[in-house]
Order: sequence, then structure tokens, then C-alpha cells
Amino acid sequence: RLVVPAFGGSANEDLIVESIPKAEKALAALDGAFGKQKYFAGATPTLADYFTFPLVAFMEMTPEGKTLLDATKNLGPWSALMAARESAKKTVPPAL
Repeated sequence: RLVVPAFGGSANEDLIVESIPKAEKALAALDGAFGKQKYFAGATPTLADYFTFPLVAFMEMTPEGKTLLDATKNLGPWSALMAARESAKKTVPPAL
């Protein structure tokens, strides 16, 4: 949805549709990892947060990803919290 069109190709819509249930399953697992904490492993960000955030940020750039993330309880607020960090502001690329 993002990378192939950025290089002049066309997104494979069939593959995107086929991937949605897999993405839902993965996002449900991530969403359930929070418990009552703000970050994956507690009150402060860890490598788990820093490695996961770019994937979620790219998902938010697609209509399908945005819809899937909006359906989660914890990932949306977590993503906003991560995006507000100065390091994220300096490194998140503009939408492709």
C-alpha cells in the first residue's frame, strides 16, 4: 500500500485484503500486551516500544491500518503517546 506505489508500482489489492485478518490477529496480541501500563513493559518506553512504533506509524498511514488500529483499545493511545516523543517527531517520515 505504501512502498510499492512510492516506487512507481501499484498496490496488490488482493494481497492487502488477504493480509487484513493476519494483521487483526497481530494487533490483538499487541493490544493485549499492555494490561494497565502505558508502555509494553511498564511505565517507561523500552526497546519493545521503540521497535514496534515504526510499524504502527506506517500502518496508520494506510486506510486499512487506520481502521484496524482504531478498533484496538490500547494501541491508539500508545501510538499517540509515542508520536508525541521528541525522538518520534524527528524520525517518523511523512506519509509516502
